[in-house]
Amino acid sequence: MLRWIVQECLWTHLRYDTHVSRFFFRLARRKGKKVAAVAAARKLLVAIYWMLRNREEFRAH
Repeated sequence: MLRWIVQECLWTHLRYDTHVSRFFFRLARRKGKKVAAVAAARKLLVAIYWMLRNREEFRAH
């Protein structure tokens, strides 16, 4: 269930120019959109985990 939720968040997240979206498009050229989506969703989930763990707000870099 969590994988599906993060995947849905990723597709919305790709509308904006961020580190994760640039990673997705770069990887999608080489590996395809499905593989890139899983990898980018994992990267997004790791960022969410560390934000929650350190009690920090989101900072776009």
